[in-house]
Parts: sequence; structure tokens; C-alpha cells
Amino acid sequence: MVSVIRYENESDEAFIKRFMKKVANSGILQECKDRQAYEKPSETKRRKKVSAKARIKKYREKEAEVAAFENANKFRPRPKQNNRNQNNKRRDYKKPQQKVQNKEPEVVVNQPTPEALKDLQNKFNKKS
Repeated sequence: MVSVIRYENESDEAFIKRFMKKVANSGILQECKDRQAYEKPSETKRRKKVSAKARIKKYREKEAEVAAFENANKFRPRPKQNNRNQNNKRRDYKKPQQKVQNKEPEVVVNQPTPEALKDLQNKFNKKS
């Protein structure tokens, strides 16, 4: 049996709404509807079986949805790509250019012979 106590300053509409909610949650109305007509035991079993299947299906759908969401957030490595074209030949990749090292040119200095040095000294001494 459902009993509801009225609160202070509670409107009639809120009081009736609370009462109806308690009656619906207790299952009194559903039991009354079930007892209006006789239901064979085989029909009862069949109805319960169908409702159980529906519950299981709903649970599995929810579980699959959660699993799909979790898998979507995980890192998935990309599949390997085939490096060959239709003729079964390797693709032509541009080869990186090799760096050319700038070498300083070697300066070849001809060293003067001792005779040339003496001539230069003589010229320098004459001018001064």
C-alpha cells in the first residue's frame, strides 16, 4: 500500500504528482492490468523470454558502443604501404643531392732560386 504525507506549503498539484509517481513505481497499476484477463503459463514464459532477449540485446549494443568509443581513442599504427607500382617496379624516388665540400684551392708559390734573391737584393740596394 502506498502512503504519502503532505508537506507544509505544498500545492495540491505537487501532492497528487508525488502520489501518482509512487503508485507507478510500486507496480500496483501494472499488476491490476495483468490480472484483468487470464494469461496461460506458456504465454507468460514466452513474454518473459522475449523481454529477456530485448534486455540482452540492448545491453550488448551499449557494450559495443562503449568499446567502439574506447578503441577510437587508442593509437592505431598505419598499415604498411606497398612501395611498388602496377608494373611491379620500385618507385623512383628523388635521391638527395650530395653535399659538395668547398675545398680551398691550393696556392702554389714558386720559391725563388738563390740567384734570383741575390739579384733582388742588388736592385733594392741600388735604389736606396
